[in-house]
Amino acid sequence: MKLGKIKAGLLAIVASTLLISSLVIAERQIGYLQNFRITSSFGRTKDYLVKSAAPYYVVNLDSRGRNREIVVRHYLANSNGQRRSDIDKTWTGDRGIYTQDTKSGYLYALHLARENWWDGARTISGSWSPDNW
Repeated sequence: MKLGKIKAGLLAIVASTLLISSLVIAERQIGYLQNFRITSSFGRTKDYLVKSAAPYYVVNLDSRGRNREIVVRHYLANSNGQRRSDIDKTWTGDRGIYTQDTKSGYLYALHLARENWWDGARTISGSWSPDNW
């Protein structure tokens, strides 16, 4: 009888641990840039993503292949349009992790612009997330 109580107690502990960990761990959302038109003015991604808990955001920009790589300026903004990160820079073909001033559970969009006027209006592809893990 005592062994049955121990097993029941262990089962309860394991079940509660799994339940709590599933509530704490949130799935990271990833936004994709497919032929995103980039100009000298900041343009916003069409999708807003929910911030989970990580302290940084990440930007992955695909290489432009045979074309010259360009520098892309970007920042995170909340759904009210308020900037929540510094204006950071990433080269196409590169990945960067950047600091931010965001809160879990809120919506954020990525704003992007090219750095150099001689790059003209281009399209870029890649991905981004308000969380870096």
